[in-house]
Amino acid sequence: MKSIILFSSRSRRLFSYRLGLAAGLLLLFPLKDTRSVSPQTEYEQAYQDFLHGFLEKSQNEAEQGYRLSLRSNPELVWKFQLLDAEAMLWRGMYGDALRVLSVQTFRQSDPETRVEELTIEGVAFTRLQNFPSANEKLAEAENLCLGTAYISCGGVPRARGILAMEHGELATARGWFLESLGFARMHHDPWQETYALGNLGFAALQGEHYDEAVDWANSAYQSAVRLGGEDQAQRAS
Repeated sequence: MKSIILFSSRSRRLFSYRLGLAAGLLLLFPLKDTRSVSPQTEYEQAYQDFLHGFLEKSQNEAEQGYRLSLRSNPELVWKFQLLDAEAMLWRGMYGDALRVLSVQTFRQSDPETRVEELTIEGVAFTRLQNFPSANEKLAEAENLCLGTAYISCGGVPRARGILAMEHGELATARGWFLESLGFARMHHDPWQETYALGNLGFAALQGEHYDEAVDWANSAYQSAVRLGGEDQAQRAS
């Protein structure tokens, strides 16, 4: 009986050792990505949630997609970071948006993506009252947009309009917002169109042009409804 007990105790120690070794190996080697949904599909879902005004949900999805794409799809990492930063921007988390963009993880060097990044930074700096940095970022974006037709260039005049509004330059802001609206319609970008209309309404309201403000706001509301953007529709109403 004594020998059986000794053998049983030794077996338990051996089993515990093997179990600990296996657990250690799992920590050393990353688990294989077993998701059935592709990272690209996840990005598209997060982007659609952003377009429809589900900002917190989109931000959470972008952050999760960023972590998962680090090992499965590095090309998408920076796109997830940009989306994360833009969702933060629209939620009023300006400093957080800048911190996300300061992380140099798989940064893409193509001009169109760079324009998008610079525009986000320009608006964030504007909201933080850092006007020199905002102007610097937007000037760089404008240079990249010269002679090109990148979709992301449509955000630059909108950002310029926001900067002008912060300076109290309502007529200048209105001109920038009209340019943003024209760009959006030319490139069939309903999201940019909705926000351009809303910004025009806000500029008119600040200038005490109330009838004009109502007209722009109604157009923004109708555009938001067609887009399915709950957040945009609430802003317009």
